[in-house]
Amino acid sequence: MACRQAIPSEENDSTQNGPCLSSDVANVYLDPHHRHDSFKNGFVIADPIQGMLETRLTSLDAFRGMTIVAMILVNTPGSWDHVYPQLLHAEWVGPTFTDLIFPFFLFIAGVAMWFSFGRVGINDPTASAYKILRRVSLIFLVGLFISWFPFYDLNLDNLMFAGVLQRIAVSYLIASAVCLILSPAQISVCTLLLLLAHWGLTGWSGAENPYEREVVLARGIDYLTFTSSISSATLIMIGYLVGKYIDRSRYDPSMYIILTAFGIGMMLLGAIWSAEFPIVKSVLWSSSYVAFTAGLAVITFAVCHFVVERLSITSWTIPFLWFGVNPLFLYVLSILLDKVTWIIRIDGRSMHTWVYESIFQPLAGDADASLMYALCFVALHLVVAWWLFRKRMFIKI
Repeated sequence: MACRQAIPSEENDSTQNGPCLSSDVANVYLDPHHRHDSFKNGFVIADPIQGMLETRLTSLDAFRGMTIVAMILVNTPGSWDHVYPQLLHAEWVGPTFTDLIFPFFLFIAGVAMWFSFGRVGINDPTASAYKILRRVSLIFLVGLFISWFPFYDLNLDNLMFAGVLQRIAVSYLIASAVCLILSPAQISVCTLLLLLAHWGLTGWSGAENPYEREVVLARGIDYLTFTSSISSATLIMIGYLVGKYIDRSRYDPSMYIILTAFGIGMMLLGAIWSAEFPIVKSVLWSSSYVAFTAGLAVITFAVCHFVVERLSITSWTIPFLWFGVNPLFLYVLSILLDKVTWIIRIDGRSMHTWVYESIFQPLAGDADASLMYALCFVALHLVVAWWLFRKRMFIKI
């Protein structure tokens, strides 16, 4: 984990002195060869918010921040016995709001990947491969760390190899290898082939209904982790292609119509495909689920891009930018802090339960109190995100 301050220099306006961002980002500059107004007369503007808005693709940072806020919100209810259905994962078939969050984050990682190294090509393939492997390894190890925390039982069986960060790491590794080696047209074909391969690997069992929960789970978590990582990687690849298209077409007003049409087409593909291969997240990440959520992610990002970059309506993005430039650090912090609240005991109950039952439940009942707890937990991380942003600290995991 590393951190540095984002203070650009006159001589170098690219990634060398730009913000340190988390695993999927690096530096997403609108134009690395053009100095915006954040640098005037040899002095850096003191306001980091103004500098951020002028030198970064604000819509992408805001979209990323929204996904992190949503991740923290759905992961920390006051009581898991009292949660609104849309704030829970679907038991099996059919996506909820919660089931959209992780695919959106992977799509965003793909868009950022284009701006990170796709637009400038590979000057040093060996160095690029080393950088990717180092980052993927770090994300994976941090994922193992938070799954093992608080280290009461150091049995290796307690390690989760299929956690959120672990999936991000594996998916990013697969997608980056494809995107670095293949052309955009080849990436498109590869994406389709991988989704078809996932369909074939899932349906080959010979069972009467190979997509039933019991049949799928009988294959074992290791096998499912491997096959689902193939499909989740395609979300990054789709994001990479969208990032390229937006970068090359951002001055063309018809871009938003094309992106919306593409997104609708992907959603329709997922819906039609679901008749044969149901929309399932859980451990499966079915191809129809990936197509459907990718389409919705494209439309959501197109709307964000239009509002922020075209209409220049940016005031609403500020709190999301705070989350969006330190995404994985804030996610990891939320997981660790939530675990700590379950460890600390107050009056014979965990601190988490005590706060929920003693403070929020008397105010709003069960489900609303559970949601209020989660919102306050998000607000706590908002303060941390704001402080890091004001200190111009961008932590790379």
